[in-house]
Amino acid sequence: CGEMGQHEESISVYQALLTKAPHYTKALPNLAQGLMKAGRYEDGADAFSRALAVNPKDSRTAALSMEFECLYRPMRERPSVCDKTLATPGLSPTTRFTAILYRATAEWAAQDLPALEKCLTEAGSVEQQPTDQGFINMSIYKNFLTKLLAYRKENPALYAGRGESLYLTGDSHSLTYAGLPLRVGGADYKIESHLIIGTKAWHLVTPAPDARREALLRYIARLPEGAKLICAFGEIDCRVNTGILPHVKKTGENLETIVAGLVRKYVAFMTEAAERRSLRLIFLSVPAPHPASGDRARTIALFNKELEARVRESRHQYADLYTPTLNENGMSLGRIHIDNYHLKPEALKIALES
Repeated sequence: CGEMGQHEESISVYQALLTKAPHYTKALPNLAQGLMKAGRYEDGADAFSRALAVNPKDSRTAALSMEFECLYRPMRERPSVCDKTLATPGLSPTTRFTAILYRATAEWAAQDLPALEKCLTEAGSVEQQPTDQGFINMSIYKNFLTKLLAYRKENPALYAGRGESLYLTGDSHSLTYAGLPLRVGGADYKIESHLIIGTKAWHLVTPAPDARREALLRYIARLPEGAKLICAFGEIDCRVNTGILPHVKKTGENLETIVAGLVRKYVAFMTEAAERRSLRLIFLSVPAPHPASGDRARTIALFNKELEARVRESRHQYADLYTPTLNENGMSLGRIHIDNYHLKPEALKIALES
């Protein structure tokens, strides 16, 4: 049930099982995972704690617990979560690699460069798992963070300066601008990044319970009243191997219709969530695609056109990362990309300080 998104049904099954057979503690990790996926963080964390109390050496459960803790908890708390997981005996190389890199994302967000360097060195010593998709996915983060660190060292002047917190949340693109000072509207700001790993705009608008959406709402609830929040979602939706394009290929639905509906719901969701804290939102457009990232120029162009139109109808702001990265073929100029998907940090200054 849980794998089909029917989280509440799977939760009921496992709860009934544990009521009838409380000794059957093997059901606890599955219950915990279902609760977390349904957005019931406190109940899920309790179930994971009970499972690990029964079997502290259960590395699979420790890995699952870390995944959801790092999704829901503030960036500053994530290193301790990762360290707890890394202390678990018998971790697979992929789980160890993942825990180190989850920690590395938090160290980068905090701009703790020595700690980040240590994480990247430790990650480099983990035995390679070239056929494991989880390891491959986290290797992308390792390469991305390595490039960001090198960029930070090569451009120290770009990071000089202080200011009020300008909050930024999103998928991996939210990491790009961590610690960057900006001058916007005559005021000085410093970017404070919050990563919600792997999040699509779709996760925020699906009618089914969704852990990533609940994690975002928990993050918003912690922000100061009236704060400025930059939203960096949508790029994963526009990739060739996940999101909009595979959906259109599978269903035969109209691309323009799918994009328009998704973007409209995304902006409406963020606008409603922002009202709870009187936040002022800045929506980042999706950068023009690097040629190495696949044939997705039309999808991104449609996404950004719709995003700009919907944001202009609101009291919030649209930040254009698309036009400065665009060539006449609808692809990226490449000059301000740091890898096949992500831009260099300077891109945000171009979008917001111009």
